[in-house]
Amino acid sequence: PLPWPPFRGRETRPKVLGGLAAAWAGSFFLAVVLGYFSKQHQWYNYPVGGWRIGLYPPWTIGLLWALWFGWAYGATLIALTGLILALTVPPAMSATGALAYCAADALGLWIFCRILYGFPLDTRVRTLRDAALFSSAALFAAMAGANGALVEGFEGRLAPREALERWESWWLGHFIEYLLLAGPLATLLGTWVERWKARHFACPPQAGTFRRQVLGALVGGLALVLFYSVWMQAAGSKMNADLRRWVPEAEVRERLLDEG
Repeated sequence: PLPWPPFRGRETRPKVLGGLAAAWAGSFFLAVVLGYFSKQHQWYNYPVGGWRIGLYPPWTIGLLWALWFGWAYGATLIALTGLILALTVPPAMSATGALAYCAADALGLWIFCRILYGFPLDTRVRTLRDAALFSSAALFAAMAGANGALVEGFEGRLAPREALERWESWWLGHFIEYLLLAGPLATLLGTWVERWKARHFACPPQAGTFRRQVLGALVGGLALVLFYSVWMQAAGSKMNADLRRWVPEAEVRERLLDEG
């Protein structure tokens, strides 16, 4: 990964830093525009055969920045994009819900980067080992990053069962995006990006094998997913019980009104 902030690199000429900032700003603008269209046209719940998948292009953009330049670059991009969309695209979330929503995106990229720091791979994803490692990291990142759908359940915008179904479609869609879009782009553009980084920045070597950190990240992510799943099932059961209790009471009120 590149040093953060970028001016810590070996080459600090304004032209280089300006180019990096312009590329990041352009990616951020593209992520906001594509994210807006995905929300407006409901790409997040797109039917494919008997399945529903959630397509969210900002995720692919953020993941590529995290892969090539480091977690801080990708997480900042995807978190700001999610925050803007959560606060502006109707129905807008509360400030607390929007922060939790964008934190879920950053969490997914954090798990992705932790795995790659523990088991380093060639960011050009050219070998079978690199492809398998990239796919595994992408799977866990997709599952954790899709927790934004569960935040909508906490916000009351979706019923618990609907939020869980939305989460399933999101992580599946994110994973498919990573495999079919982010992976090929990493292979096609990775060589050029790595040469540019080596020419202008003193990239620190990837840390050794932080396998304990990796396992901790995986266990934490899976525990979070399990907690949300149990919460959704419990909330769904409570809602069904409340509905069964409310229906007879409503019938009694209607009968009393008719008799009155």
